[in-house]
Amino acid sequence: MAFLYLDPLTDRRQPLTQAQLESGRIHLQGTAQRIGIQDAFAGFGLQPKVPSDAQIARVVQEIERRPDAFGRIQEAAELACLSPSRFRARFDAEVGLPFRRYRLWRRMALVMRAISEGKSLTAAALEAGFSSSAHLSSSFKRMFGLSASEVIALGVAIDVSEDRVLSTASAAQADSEGRNALDL
Repeated sequence: MAFLYLDPLTDRRQPLTQAQLESGRIHLQGTAQRIGIQDAFAGFGLQPKVPSDAQIARVVQEIERRPDAFGRIQEAAELACLSPSRFRARFDAEVGLPFRRYRLWRRMALVMRAISEGKSLTAAALEAGFSSSAHLSSSFKRMFGLSASEVIALGVAIDVSEDRVLSTASAAQADSEGRNALDL
């Protein structure tokens, strides 16, 4: 059994049609071997969106390095050398999600990684920048409809092997432009 969660709050994408959902379901069912996340998304006609704007990519990388960064959008806008309103619009256009939603998604991904490594929910919450496990629990339940502890109790296997933010192409582009791929 697999769950593929597509964020309904993404306002940069039209809802999937019934035909797209059916096509994706058939694609996933027809794959006997283990399927990767990129293959799963491709089955629904979805492609990852990587920021091409260096200012926005810099913020994305900083979120990866420090998930507790940017308690306020003004801090992220300062790193990108943009006004908060301009940053908000450019981030949304580049990433396909509003800044706060993206930051929450990346924090949840870090929680999943920590859990897959056998860490407790409290340790995972703190590593991902949540103030407490209760804060993680309420955010998780709001996002997925189940608490993190309920998901763990179900025995769900968590595969984070394909959890990469910037593609190799973006890193190569950054290197060719004389920047360290981690310091976009």
